[in-house]
Amino acid sequence: MRRVQLIAHSLVLVGLLTQGTLSLAAKPVSVDILPTNSTVSFKGSTLKNIVKFDGKGTGVAGKFKITSSKVVEGQATFPLNNLQLDMDTRAKHMKEDLEVTKFPEAKFVPTLLPWEDPSTVLTKETKDQPFEGKMTLHGVEKPVKGQVSTRKDGDKIEYVFNFKLSLTEFGITRRKHLGLQVGDEFDVEVKTLAKVVAL
Repeated sequence: MRRVQLIAHSLVLVGLLTQGTLSLAAKPVSVDILPTNSTVSFKGSTLKNIVKFDGKGTGVAGKFKITSSKVVEGQATFPLNNLQLDMDTRAKHMKEDLEVTKFPEAKFVPTLLPWEDPSTVLTKETKDQPFEGKMTLHGVEKPVKGQVSTRKDGDKIEYVFNFKLSLTEFGITRRKHLGLQVGDEFDVEVKTLAKVVAL
């Protein structure tokens, strides 16, 4: 019996030492997003997918310090007035519905990322790993979650976040035009090119 207890204690000790080693090995990083190389794109449709449409904008900006998957300082912002759609009329309507003069930008704050060691993005690609965060849009903050991928691009890192947004959750009017109402859910992709430095 005593031998079994000793083995159990040894396993616990090894586990704790391993965790400590991993923590020591983790290297925090600073992430500086380059707005001129960073975009937001989205896809939506009217109800029942009768009409599909998509749009895009540039100018994502932000700075972060990432220490672990749950320790992140900083935020990213996106100027909503930069949004462009496949038709000028749709772009005008969307900006009116988003009330961009009153709420000129969207904000994203990550709360859970897939990297226990954030510096691994400097040497390894990430494919479709889960993330969580908080999005502020139209003056309303809501949790979001989706998938993130990374890859090296020269001396920089490209981060790609994919997630879904519900217009009604953010208090945004679902406009009717020519008898068709905009659907509630949008697929969003945020692609940022960033200078990432291990601290």
